[in-house]
Amino acid sequence: TLSQSTGYVDLLGSLNLAKTIDSNSGVIKKGGVRFLHNYGGVNSGNIFLGILSGNYTTGGSFPEGCYNTGIGSSTLSAISIGHSNTAIGFQSLYRNTTGSSNTALGMNSLFFNTTANYKIAVSTQTLLQNTTDYHNIAMGFQTMLTNTTGNWNIAVGSGSLKYNTTGYYNTAIGF
Repeated sequence: TLSQSTGYVDLLGSLNLAKTIDSNSGVIKKGGVRFLHNYGGVNSGNIFLGILSGNYTTGGSFPEGCYNTGIGSSTLSAISIGHSNTAIGFQSLYRNTTGSSNTALGMNSLFFNTTANYKIAVSTQTLLQNTTDYHNIAMGFQTMLTNTTGNWNIAVGSGSLKYNTTGYYNTAIGF
């Protein structure tokens, strides 16, 4: 039912959204901007929830552009053929295009990541400046903040390896 006095729609059953095949179908918008959609290739397994989360250029040959989850405003907003990514938090994996198998939890985590793979970033601004490296794990506020191309690093604790930019094979635990 639709209440004209409040503008609310009440559903007593199920709501079925068709598979998103373009920017005008299967999309729930908020203020005219994409808010909830599953755009991607056939049976992509994508889900994007949040203002400007995901985009309408995701796709490619399977599995490209598949199995991505973006929750929060502007998560995975540049994704093209990257797959198997999870981004939760404002602008996490914001610039990711082709990077795959990344997990970013927290505001601005993996923000500048574009093509890098196999990273775990947990907390606000972890691996913020990361662009093209792989196999890093960062947990804690601004952990590995300035890392750009360093590989095989593990940093746990607020600010650990904060200024490591290109170093390899480092482990840091603690503040």
